[in-house]
Amino acid sequence: MKQCPNCQGLELYDDTVARCPHCGAALVPYARQNRRSTTAQPITPNSGAQRRTEPEDPVFESRDGRKIVFRGMVVSISPTSRFMAPR
Repeated sequence: MKQCPNCQGLELYDDTVARCPHCGAALVPYARQNRRSTTAQPITPNSGAQRRTEPEDPVFESRDGRKIVFRGMVVSISPTSRFMAPR
C-alpha cells in the first residue's frame, strides 16, 4: 500500500499506482504511525509563567470570506410564512 506525502490524507493506494491522482506527487510506501503521544510530560501546577484564561464560549455564527459558517445544533424550529398581497 502507498500514500501521498503531500496530501497526507487517509487515502491509501495500491502498489501498482505510482502518482497521486489529486496532486500528482510520487507515492511512497505506507508506514503506520502511532498517533498517541507516549512522550507527554505530566502537567504540574504553576508550571511556567502562562496566564490562565477562562475558556470562551464557541461562536455559533461566523463569516469566512463569502461564506457563513454555523457551529452548533438546532433544537427547535418555528416555521413562518409571508404572503404577498396582490396590488
